[in-house]
Amino acid sequence: MLRRVLFLAFIVVMACAVYGQIVVNEIMYNSPSYDKEWVELYNITDSDIYLDSTYILTDGEGEYQFEGITIASGEYLTIYVYSYGSDTTALYFTPDVDARGNGIQLNNDSDQVVIRDVAADITIDSVQYYDDWAPASDGNGYTLSRRDPYGESNDPANWGASADSLGTPGEINNVVKIAEKKSLPIDFNISAYPNPFNSSVSINVSSDANVEIYNLQGEKVSQILGNNSIWHPENGLETGIYLVRATTKDGRTATKKIVYMR
Repeated sequence: MLRRVLFLAFIVVMACAVYGQIVVNEIMYNSPSYDKEWVELYNITDSDIYLDSTYILTDGEGEYQFEGITIASGEYLTIYVYSYGSDTTALYFTPDVDARGNGIQLNNDSDQVVIRDVAADITIDSVQYYDDWAPASDGNGYTLSRRDPYGESNDPANWGASADSLGTPGEINNVVKIAEKKSLPIDFNISAYPNPFNSSVSINVSSDANVEIYNLQGEKVSQILGNNSIWHPENGLETGIYLVRATTKDGRTATKKIVYMR
């Protein structure tokens, strides 16, 4: 019994250490005029991270394999992923990496940006964005920018349009403020027990909301009926970290990380 407890504790620590050490921080998915798409990664750790060929950036279709570049602690990495047609003119800034020609093309309505360590079969960070997260970033010259680098990657409340036209590549994000009416009330939260779990988990939401379960690739794996429910993962669902997302009728959201151990 003690061995199992220690093993679960080790898994949780390792999962949390890996998850989010590099985060997707800024996305230009629908630039003005002809598309010139780029993404920015941010190293939130206190150590430099070397991206060799075992690391990839993907949108689920195309895939760029890093060729050996270091993101220093607390620094940013800008990656040019796509330019329209034969338009190969330079961006309005010099990107750290030119990853064009690898099949990555970000859709304007919804898409994903994922960074993975393929050798370890680990998703470092994954964002499934939607154009209604920040309408000003949808072709109006502003980027989709992360508010809190330590916040949940797939929580729309953690994203907004850049306050600066064309974003802040290579610099700290400057994001428009959230309207006061959209702020979360204190009593809107999610609890889960036990966590980690191996067969079922009790999920409780303090407000009337639609509750869904997502994997780290932003794919919905389950929808729960009721605010106080027991989730039994379907057979074949992989061990790992999942996100519980609750959405109220007026569009407010809350998320919670859970760890499933088969």
